[in-house]
Amino acid sequence: MKINKYHLYSCTMTLLLNYLKSALRNIARLRVHAIVNITGLTIGFAGFIIIMLYVSDEMAYDRYHTHADEIVRVLSTSDFEGVAERSVSCPAPLGPAILLEYPHLIAGMTRIYNDWSTEYYIEYENSGFREKRFFFVDSTFNDVFDLHFLEGNPGDALSKPFTALITKTTAERYFGNEDPLGKTIKFEGRINITITGVIADTPPHSHFSYDFLASMSTLRVLWGGKMPETWVYNPFWTYLRLHDKSKAPLLAAQLPAFTRKYFYDAEKDHITLSLQPLTDIHLRSDLDYEIEPNGKISYVRILVIVAVFILIIAVINYINLSTAFAIRRSRETAIRKVAGASRQQLIVQHLGESLLLTFIALVLSLAVIEAILPFFNRFAGKEISSSVIYTAGFLPKVLLLWLCTGLLSGLYPAIFQSGFKTLQVLKGRSTRNSSGFARKALVVTQFTLSITLITSSMMAFDQISYLREAELGFRKDNIIMVPVMRSPVAGKYETFRNELSSRPGIAGVTAVDYIIGTDHNNHEFRPEGYPQNKWQFYPALVVRDDFCKVFDIELVAGRDYIKGSKTDPMEAILINEAMVKHLGWKSNEEALGKRFHSRVGKEKVTGVFRNFNASSLHSKAGPLVLNVKEEPWEVNAFTNFIAVRAAKGQSREALESIRKMWELYAPGRPFSYTFLSNELDKLYNEEEYLSQVSAVLAVLTILIAAIGLFGLVSFMATQKINEIGIRKVLGASTSDLVMLLTSGYIKLVGISIIIAWPLSYFVIDRWFDHFAYRADMKWGYFFLAGVLSLLLTAAITGIKAWRSSEINPAITLKYE
Repeated sequence: MKINKYHLYSCTMTLLLNYLKSALRNIARLRVHAIVNITGLTIGFAGFIIIMLYVSDEMAYDRYHTHADEIVRVLSTSDFEGVAERSVSCPAPLGPAILLEYPHLIAGMTRIYNDWSTEYYIEYENSGFREKRFFFVDSTFNDVFDLHFLEGNPGDALSKPFTALITKTTAERYFGNEDPLGKTIKFEGRINITITGVIADTPPHSHFSYDFLASMSTLRVLWGGKMPETWVYNPFWTYLRLHDKSKAPLLAAQLPAFTRKYFYDAEKDHITLSLQPLTDIHLRSDLDYEIEPNGKISYVRILVIVAVFILIIAVINYINLSTAFAIRRSRETAIRKVAGASRQQLIVQHLGESLLLTFIALVLSLAVIEAILPFFNRFAGKEISSSVIYTAGFLPKVLLLWLCTGLLSGLYPAIFQSGFKTLQVLKGRSTRNSSGFARKALVVTQFTLSITLITSSMMAFDQISYLREAELGFRKDNIIMVPVMRSPVAGKYETFRNELSSRPGIAGVTAVDYIIGTDHNNHEFRPEGYPQNKWQFYPALVVRDDFCKVFDIELVAGRDYIKGSKTDPMEAILINEAMVKHLGWKSNEEALGKRFHSRVGKEKVTGVFRNFNASSLHSKAGPLVLNVKEEPWEVNAFTNFIAVRAAKGQSREALESIRKMWELYAPGRPFSYTFLSNELDKLYNEEEYLSQVSAVLAVLTILIAAIGLFGLVSFMATQKINEIGIRKVLGASTSDLVMLLTSGYIKLVGISIIIAWPLSYFVIDRWFDHFAYRADMKWGYFFLAGVLSLLLTAAITGIKAWRSSEINPAITLKYE
């Protein structure tokens, strides 16, 4: 028999329309069930999608470059007798040499340089600016990375000395509506640099941000016509573009031979070169001398897991409520079976209802995201647009999320409901227990995840608080850090300090090359017992007089540098207790008088200071040197920050004093400063963000679980309404009836607590592995999370049970 296609299409559409009408009727009839499900799924979808937007944003870094998969960064790891430096920067000659050695593997090379500087001073006409995003790059920069030129010739814009590219926003800041091409800016008050091109602003997904890109040949001229030839000084970030990304392992295999050929004999056995894919830098690189702070892939994974938890809890809600309310729909199912519906058709019907409910929840969640995304962006420091959701790359994932969630949520309830025995249902009996083991297990799972997140969030906040309040081994309060590198103040430090010390609010003044507690560099030293030609590279801070005094650094043996001494820079040096232990000296006192030569000096150890962290508390305090430079040019070159200790309660007076002195010694230069405590707090911004997001998500999970619990208790109260009436007639008190309805759920939450506690401990302990210093495990937080869950459960179930028990039995039993 020939099938009429139009008739088949008409029947199919009629069936689908029938399913839709049935679904809408059921939503209207079972309003509590629908509202609870839609609310839980809306929260779950919103939380999950926002986290996925964040994850997508994090994963997108540096992928906008045409050759992103072929670009690698050269890393240099040095290990001198167990003291390691994991540097992302390299010596100046390395880039050209490696390109010369392996042209068959490398298509292009470029270097980036700013001397690890925090800023440069740029002048235009009568205005001066402190620029933190000024870099020198090779003329081949545009051959490796993508630059979007708005003005200028990409082919030769960086080919000549004293030329630079400028971003569009920076050009507007300097020149307004004037044409930037050909304009001249003054660099560090020394040289004129001509603008030869305008480029688009740094894309938001770049692992480093720039406002100026100046030609590397400018440095060559400034350094006497040639680049540094040393293989020790390594401030050049070096990037290679390979002919083929598959050749990266082949190039990496050549690097040991390259090291042996080019590095100095004293270094070659201690240096290891490696390659890092460009697209790994933002999330998989936490090394020394990064251009900018990066994210952490482990934190992204944690957020993904938490987002999945939220969605799972929302799905569990749906399954629980759908199976619980199945008994209310058993007669409808039986009648459809009598009318000829197969089990497969009933499953399709119930899955359709699930997809409809989840679609409504998805639409509502998108509206929620539109409302809260601006707040999330401010909170996370992002610029994520909701329009990303509707792009070709993201929208299919959202639709797939809806489809999978709808099918997963509805599959078990559909199978459950379609399996009722027709005859027994029509006789008023059901062969299935709608409050079985499966639903109880899902409730336990919900609350286990919720309690785990709450406990972990509280411990995360505690760890961040611990890091920010930890005893660092040096004073951080009331310390004002003033950047002075390459400024007139650095060259006149002694007179600046002497005059500033007598001003109001000033308790002490010193200088250092890095902000203490945030970073340091490695320098060459030769301790006693090492051969003449065997230099060791140790972490060091280059300091000026009174450093230990200003920062309250405790000397445990020997003496401090003598203020104003002419001989100490050449003959004295300070090391920490970790260095004493590292060198195998028996005691701090024994270390005194030991030779510990720097590159120029003939120093001996005159003092040993207590260990403190020269960088963040993610790693333990290791060997460290406090060194006063010997030669005047080095003393000025390493005077990068003046540290001013304000008298207690007089920070405002101290700042005013510094400002007036700055205007006197550096007229026209903008004055900037930062409080040391604020700089140290920034070290843990990533962890603080993670803890705050986890806390918000923990609240969402417990909210979803509470909504689901409310729905379940409402159903249970409805199911037991006649039993409640009978018990009340027989003399049961309100408290007895409340206990009847609540005890089961409280037991389930009790089981959740027992499971969640060891799970929470495991999660917290793993996260603590990111830190060398960790707060004590607060067992009270475990107890508090459990008590809060119990109280919430008791409140939800108790209130609903109390309201049900207060109904007049005459009403509930009227029609029995």
